[in-house]
Amino acid sequence: MSRVKLDQEGVGGFQRFATKYFLSCTAALVAETVTYPLDITKTRLQIARNKFTKGGMLRVTYDIIRREGPLMLWTGVGPAITRHYIYTGIRIGMYEWLRDLVHDKKDGVFPVHKAMMAGAVSGLVAQFAASPTDLVKVQMQMEGLRKLQGQTLRYTGAIGCFLSLYRTQGFFGLWIGWVPNCQRAALLNMADIATYDFVKHKLILNLDLQDNWLTHAMASCCAGFAAAVVSLPSDVVKTRMMDQIRHELDAKMDKKQKTTVDRYSGVIDCFVKIIKNEGFFSLYKGFLPSYIRMAPWSLTFWMLLRRSVKFYISSRKASSYFDAVIVGGGLVGNAMACAIGSNKNLQNLSVLLIESGTPKPVAKNPGVYSNRVSAVSPASIELFKKLQIWDRLQSYRVKKVNKLHVLDSCSNSEIFFDQPNAMQEIAYIIENDAMVGAMYEKLRDFPNITAKTGATVSQCSLTTSLSDLTTVVLSDGETIETSLLIGADGHKSKVREAMRVDYTSWDYEQHALVATVQVEPLGANDVAWQRFTSSGPIALLPLSDSLSSLIWTTSPQEAEKLKQLPPDNFIDQLNHALFTEDDQNDSVNQALFTVKKACGMVCNKSDEFKNSCIPHAISLQPDNRATFPLGLNHAHSYISLRSALIGDAAHRVHPLAGQGVNLGWSDVAILTNTIEDTVTQGGDLGSLTSLQEYDSIAQRNNVPVMVIIDWLNRLYKTDAPPLVLLRSLGLSAVNQMTPLKDFLIHRLSSSRA
Repeated sequence: MSRVKLDQEGVGGFQRFATKYFLSCTAALVAETVTYPLDITKTRLQIARNKFTKGGMLRVTYDIIRREGPLMLWTGVGPAITRHYIYTGIRIGMYEWLRDLVHDKKDGVFPVHKAMMAGAVSGLVAQFAASPTDLVKVQMQMEGLRKLQGQTLRYTGAIGCFLSLYRTQGFFGLWIGWVPNCQRAALLNMADIATYDFVKHKLILNLDLQDNWLTHAMASCCAGFAAAVVSLPSDVVKTRMMDQIRHELDAKMDKKQKTTVDRYSGVIDCFVKIIKNEGFFSLYKGFLPSYIRMAPWSLTFWMLLRRSVKFYISSRKASSYFDAVIVGGGLVGNAMACAIGSNKNLQNLSVLLIESGTPKPVAKNPGVYSNRVSAVSPASIELFKKLQIWDRLQSYRVKKVNKLHVLDSCSNSEIFFDQPNAMQEIAYIIENDAMVGAMYEKLRDFPNITAKTGATVSQCSLTTSLSDLTTVVLSDGETIETSLLIGADGHKSKVREAMRVDYTSWDYEQHALVATVQVEPLGANDVAWQRFTSSGPIALLPLSDSLSSLIWTTSPQEAEKLKQLPPDNFIDQLNHALFTEDDQNDSVNQALFTVKKACGMVCNKSDEFKNSCIPHAISLQPDNRATFPLGLNHAHSYISLRSALIGDAAHRVHPLAGQGVNLGWSDVAILTNTIEDTVTQGGDLGSLTSLQEYDSIAQRNNVPVMVIIDWLNRLYKTDAPPLVLLRSLGLSAVNQMTPLKDFLIHRLSSSRA
């Protein structure tokens, strides 16, 4: 039964709590048993010296083995384990509860200062509850010393010790030493959690180390040192206060008149007397075994807990569990599924693709062109080759673009782009339906990929703990759990809404009208044309020798009007918009001519563009005009725990530069690399530490491109003469700088993953 169903029956929360409690306590049991000999050595060193406790850590350990036997190193391990079934369970459970209570998901990673406070409070409460078991443990640890001193043993076991303490000290006497004990736990947890997280993230992000056991070991060593430094004085005082009972019981067993031993009247008195009589550094007795124990204890506990959670999750794997769930198909979601399926290192991952529609297979006999096409960059073509769909698309139909020509309707400024390498394309124009169909067909070759078509998501329940899974509820009521939820569900993404990340969005108050037109080019139809007008850019992208795809940006009202025009009237309006000089500014053109003449740039038009002219539109392909709104959207973070955003779910841009879907495919490449690194290192797919790499690289890649496209759209929407002159001079200047143009075209077409 899935977690959501359990929640609906009122028992899901308890089951999750009980599972986390049991797994954390089990991990603590192993860690405590493995490192317990260091704890008994530390305790012996912290108790007042005698002839049986001499030297340092190694000497004391050797003496225990020689005089008492090796098994005496585990004396009191029973109450120590019992303590962790109280202390660790409460500590982990309460820490996660406090984290959920004070953590705003918009913050992304849980802030260090909040982690310190949550760790301190949870440690304090847990230690108070477990304090009686600590008292029993200390008493049992000193029994070996009594045997060497020739004294009668007081306890037959941990239960006998507990009952004896209860009879002699009373119920509240079981909490003797609780103040320094809780102090120690609060300080230890605060230093341990904060240092561990801080060092681990620094090692991974700044030193480019992998998220594996070695990095965790280094972080554990640093965390253990910090925890020992801040907590050991309280630990020494706690041990002395608890050991005081031993002397009182000795007096009672020897039938002395005075059975109360007033060595310390309280915590502060104990601190003062230790410093006064033994020196300040006596508060750090047992530092070495304490530190040596903390690092491996922490590493053993966290690594074992992590493995236990993964084993528990894998044991629950039924039809409702997938390692990754991709919400949204389309150009980016299907590419993500293919990228995971085609990666040899990820073939053991089970992946579910949830697609609201039903993609059509690539037609055997191509008919009319679709009105939705994309300019696919060389970097994206390389991705297609890795996904093994490029040959299929070429056998269908693709159009190579060799040049790009940009014009300004308000002046004579223009710019030409081509690749420095004549064999390299600027882009390929490919129909969106063909790409989706080719990807969807390819998914059948990957046994680890399951595609669920005609399905929509009604609810996403994200987790705040790695010990939990993310849950997706479909519109038909089916519940699916996953370690990583990938949102590829467009700019109205439900996954992004569930993540509650900050989101910047605005409407350009523009619509794009798309259609397929028959054109009459002057020469080969291999040039992508774009003319900027005050209402928006008009682009003609070659599809064949005589057909081009039209993307006409204008106001929403004008777009609807153009959509309703008869085909012949529409073609007339299109040609007028492509060739009219009504908006030409004579003053700007005169200034531009003067500057060009002064700089010797007037007759520098290259031979290959000398006779280049934007093609005339002749007719509409069987009418398939459509419009859609334009805007800019950007999630400030692409990730949260067990979730990530790609494509339009993370960012949406104006189509004027043809970069929108290419940025989405770049996300796919980056996220696939991140997932591969995580899997090869044995990490958790949904951990923030793993996903942070994707977010960092993708944001650095996408944001500069988005900003430039937004500025260009705003700059060319105006016909104000000063701005027209400024952009015209800039465009003309860049057109003369071949190295700069080569860099720009390389930047837009090269791989950024």
